[in-house]
Amino acid sequence: MTCRFLETLTLASLVAPVAEKEFRARYWEQKPLIVHRDDPDYYGDLFTLQDFDEVITSAPSYIKLANAASKKNAMYKSESVPGLEAVLADMRAGGTLVLDQLHNREPKLAMLCRFLGPELGHRFQTNLYLTPPHGKGFSPHWDNHDVFILQVLGSKHWNVEKQRRLFPGKGDNMGDEGRELQGDLHTFTLNQGDLIYIPRGFVHAAEC
Repeated sequence: MTCRFLETLTLASLVAPVAEKEFRARYWEQKPLIVHRDDPDYYGDLFTLQDFDEVITSAPSYIKLANAASKKNAMYKSESVPGLEAVLADMRAGGTLVLDQLHNREPKLAMLCRFLGPELGHRFQTNLYLTPPHGKGFSPHWDNHDVFILQVLGSKHWNVEKQRRLFPGKGDNMGDEGRELQGDLHTFTLNQGDLIYIPRGFVHAAEC
């Protein structure tokens, strides 16, 4: 297993060209950071489209689909051909394929989490999302944990509120109320090789 990005991975390389000192002082747990690199090869082969194909056909216990437009959230057992056909049909209809906790099965993603955890003193996990053109998996929402979003394939259009709605605890979840974007927004396209850091409590939404 080789991956150029992982060979030199540190918190500094994750947020580059922003300096690690600046990230810790101005952004960490405070406000979103958007990094545009103009380097589609920045993450190398960290996770490729072939990797997606192999994962969904190697009998994970389940695969999730999310579609904000139809408000559909589904979970499919992937061991069967009908399960895989249902996944493909939902993706053709604009659904986002969701692979939760994949670091438990994928060595490169496990290494990513192991390297970054000690850097910030927090446990890392990976959730992966594959969205078809014009698809939108989730309506605007905040998370109860901080997220680093690595655009390893393609691009997505994002809106992120500039003001934090609240400071949620680990067990808090956003309900159906208040899911419209409000106030001043960061509006941008995240291209392959780019990154966003979003602290918990900031409402955000993306569309492929």
